[in-house]
Amino acid sequence: MQFATVLTYRTDYLLTAVLLLVQVYLLRVVWTAVYADRGVADGITVHTMIAYATLATVQYTLFSPWRFSQIPERVREGKVAMDLLRPVGFCGQMLAAQVGGTAALAYTPTATYLGEIHGSGLAVALGVQALWVGLLTALARLVWSRAVHRVVVQGG
Repeated sequence: MQFATVLTYRTDYLLTAVLLLVQVYLLRVVWTAVYADRGVADGITVHTMIAYATLATVQYTLFSPWRFSQIPERVREGKVAMDLLRPVGFCGQMLAAQVGGTAALAYTPTATYLGEIHGSGLAVALGVQALWVGLLTALARLVWSRAVHRVVVQGG
């Protein structure tokens, strides 16, 4: 649903795609210059570094929780009042719409794909992600419970 909403704004979507391509190109140029004639730095090849940077950039662009956030729009249009009446909490609704938000969102999948994390290291990385999800969910619920007491809905 979120992706369909973004497609409504085709110009914004097209500009985001073009800027992503430019950013990926610049990442390649920068990392190629950094590695110069070395080929390998600290056990990481230039191709692995470029792949990691590219995948992380693409993931960030696609899953950034602020890029496609509908909270300001829902507040401006007065739809938050209806969201508060639903059986699923508002934070749960927004989390389901965004699916993400931790720093490991880019690193763990990318490093796993590139073979940098495997076996017990992968289990530890996924455990850290689960811990972050739990902590951030608790923090979001705390902030939300305090904020919902300050919301004033006017009109009918």
